[in-house]
Amino acid sequence: MVLPTGKVRNSVWSWNSLLLTLAVGYITFTTIKQNMLTSNDYAENALTKTFNPPSVTRKTQRVETDNDLARCKVPNVVVPSSSHRKGTRSSLGDEEYINNAEMLIKALQVYLSVGKSPFTSMHLVPSLVDTNQLYSIFDGKKILDFGCGGGRMLTGLQSLSICYKQYVGVDVSEKEISYLQTMYKDEDENNEEKHLFFHSNVKNARYNPEGNKLTDGSYSDHIAGLENMHGSFDIIHLRSVFSHMTLEEIDHHLKLFRSYLKYDPSNAKNSGVLVVSLFVRDDMEVDEEENPSNYHTNKSPLHKSVVSSFRFLKLLQKADFHISFMSTLSNQDTYVLKPGQKPHN
Repeated sequence: MVLPTGKVRNSVWSWNSLLLTLAVGYITFTTIKQNMLTSNDYAENALTKTFNPPSVTRKTQRVETDNDLARCKVPNVVVPSSSHRKGTRSSLGDEEYINNAEMLIKALQVYLSVGKSPFTSMHLVPSLVDTNQLYSIFDGKKILDFGCGGGRMLTGLQSLSICYKQYVGVDVSEKEISYLQTMYKDEDENNEEKHLFFHSNVKNARYNPEGNKLTDGSYSDHIAGLENMHGSFDIIHLRSVFSHMTLEEIDHHLKLFRSYLKYDPSNAKNSGVLVVSLFVRDDMEVDEEENPSNYHTNKSPLHKSVVSSFRFLKLLQKADFHISFMSTLSNQDTYVLKPGQKPHN
């Protein structure tokens, strides 16, 4: 065998080095390309999860798990744009908004769970959540989300893959109701509408100043769709809605919600629940105060309405509710209310 010498040997080594360099470069390029594809697939999946075009029809897929806790998955979870988010949530990123919506549902589960202790910080909620109850407490239930806005509660329910029978959203904003009607067009397995949205044209100084004044028994005149749903709801949810109402408005709405809740006087467990939050004070010299100086407000109409706890309790009694649970968070009191008199243990 004759070994290459001089320039010939150097030439062979140069070619070998070049081929080796090209091979390493090809492998590196292939790896980077594969990683890019994987990243793009991940980004596409994330995009599919958090966004969807208008007029998407969604079929909810119910999945039974090993521990008998059903999960209901949807192809796409609606995350409203910033223009459909209320308050400080308009500045949140999409993932932050989803986390916020999920936290709302987890807090609601804690509120509805018998025997859970009150909490004063949302940071404590994850440690109090009961996974079994998180999925079972909504399963088969009919929910009325009053003051639904852009659908934060619905985003939380679907992001957590929680099953429910039907969701009905009501808001005084025609813009939000029109948006939700566009985004949620679907049916359940019985070909019934799983999501319904109704506009409430009731007067409110903050959100609907040109609406119609609400009086006892007049609600069906201002909100078509709910008139045939009396006694049908398992959960009625109002987050920071009464905090923008006068006592008179709260009075009318409590009576309204009492008529829409399920009620079984023979078995309290079969009755529905009303969950509301509002600003309540024990030391007030007046029955109510709009935008009090010791609360952070922007002085716009009914930015914060604070009511006397004594007067609120009187309204509850008048509307035939009793308190099942109460917790204070961020100066707002959240009440879990049940219809009828409190049962004696």
